Amino acid sequence: MDYRILVWKHDLDEAELAKWRSKGIGGTDVSTLFGVNPSKSKRKLIEEKTGHTQVIIHEKMKFRMRVKEFIAEEFKKTGIKLLRKNAILQNVKHPFMIANVDRMVVGKKEGLLCKATSNKDFTLQKDERSSIYLQCQHYMAVTNAKGWWVATLVGGIHLHYYYIDRDENLIKKIINKEKEFWYNEVMK
Repeated sequence: MDYRILVWKHDLDEAELAKWRSKGIGGTDVSTLFGVNPSKSKRKLIEEKTGHTQVIIHEKMKFRMRVKEFIAEEFKKTGIKLLRKNAILQNVKHPFMIANVDRMVVGKKEGLLCKATSNKDFTLQKDERSSIYLQCQHYMAVTNAKGWWVATLVGGIHLHYYYIDRDENLIKKIINKEKEFWYNEVMK
């Protein structure tokens, strides 16, 4: 196996979860490192990872977390069987890489990312400049998956899903950028 369980999330409260997420670079952090996250600077990410700033879980984020359950249930109607990994995963070779995945696909080296968005925000984000694409490639790097599904609930009523193939060149860039950031910015 290319990853291990860093911590089971069953009994973690928000503060404990944030503490564990600061022990590595997660999927939602990648867009900041690549400069495509308009709501978080690299400096803010360094402060979060070094414990100088507390991660605040907003009500909107909490709601989206609950909606992920619904999205995964709806996605199951495709016939694809899913497994909930209620854990933070850590890459064995690159322990600074962690993943808080929504679901893994049973019997395949694939996963599922569940997203909720408004109509005005929705576009299929299948190029390497999008945060969703980067997040999925990061998850594939951590888990050694061959592909990742994205299921997006748009406007609360439309479910769209698509598949992203593993991009080895981009994964190498992600690993290098995360490694440089972790050891040169966070650890020093």
